[in-house]
Amino acid sequence: MKTHLTVVNNNIFGLNLLRFAAVVLVVMSHFYLFSSSSPAIVAQMASVFGFLGIEILLVLSGYLLGMNMLNRLVGTTERKGTIVLSYLKSRTWRVLPLYYLFLTIVFVVALCVGFPVTDSWKYWLFLQNFSTPIPSFFPESWPITVGFFASIALILSLAIMVAIFSPKRHSMMFLMITIFFMLLSFCLRIRFYTLSPNTTLQTWDQQLKSVVIYRLDSFFIGVLFSWICFHRNLWWGRIKYWFAGYALMLFFFLFVGVGYFGWHIEAQTFFWDVLYLPLTSLASALLLPLFSQLHATGFVALFASVGRRISYSLFLIHYSVLMVIAEHLFNISTLKFSVYFLVSLLYLGVACFVSFLFYHFFEKPLIDKGRNF
Repeated sequence: MKTHLTVVNNNIFGLNLLRFAAVVLVVMSHFYLFSSSSPAIVAQMASVFGFLGIEILLVLSGYLLGMNMLNRLVGTTERKGTIVLSYLKSRTWRVLPLYYLFLTIVFVVALCVGFPVTDSWKYWLFLQNFSTPIPSFFPESWPITVGFFASIALILSLAIMVAIFSPKRHSMMFLMITIFFMLLSFCLRIRFYTLSPNTTLQTWDQQLKSVVIYRLDSFFIGVLFSWICFHRNLWWGRIKYWFAGYALMLFFFLFVGVGYFGWHIEAQTFFWDVLYLPLTSLASALLLPLFSQLHATGFVALFASVGRRISYSLFLIHYSVLMVIAEHLFNISTLKFSVYFLVSLLYLGVACFVSFLFYHFFEKPLIDKGRNF
């Protein structure tokens, strides 16, 4: 049964709101981690919110791409191979130009402030964290590479699928491809655990959490939920509050309960290396039924729609460009915490405004050009 929740234009209020909120969590978490005067509890919460924001973005990206591909591959009379490749072209116009623009800007900013740049060639090929820890330069780019390789893997796999299998089997093969990549990341994390049985939290953060080959399943969990939504749309509508409740309970366990029960990484290395990240992604995915069915009109809907449009620019520019410039010019890390909140709101407003300018004058014209290319 074809779903009524068609999201080919990616313009559902709840999903727009979720994406923008996730990016804001990342932006504000980096801002508070930058402060030398933040209380320990604030720094800890900032770290959790930033981690959660990125997990939501990875899962949401997989969900949206999965829904787009399913709407194009199932129930249409167009040539399926042409559909898949045309979508790959549109993704290229959507992702690559803005990434390379900001990468160039980040290089210039790093040279101006005297920040060392290592392995610069890897960034141009999205290889900075493919199988090894990302360098200290442009560290926030790691989710972009995860989404890039996961998208390419899914789209190319679907192109091969439609060339080999009959249309009646496309949906099931879509599911099999999704499960394959989820299992691949799972097995690679088990391999990581067997080779590094005494992982520390710092090692986990650098060598596992932000490395592409170990994180593909976060994206494909979102793809899996798109398949469920597409084929079980009536059930999808009934379980939204239940799944949201399960998501909150799972988040509470992962961010509070794990510490309460003393499941520290030194004592529960297998849990952290193999299970913790996909469980966080699963909790994020459990929010999708609720947010995919939220609706609004007027200013609220417009706000969420604009937030969705500027989210990619906002994510790329906020840390290694705007925050580095702000710290270099104003030394914001030394501000008293009592005024840091107001400064952070001002920073967020400036970041959103600059991101809107990049979207309006650079990203949107390229997207429009890609549609007509």
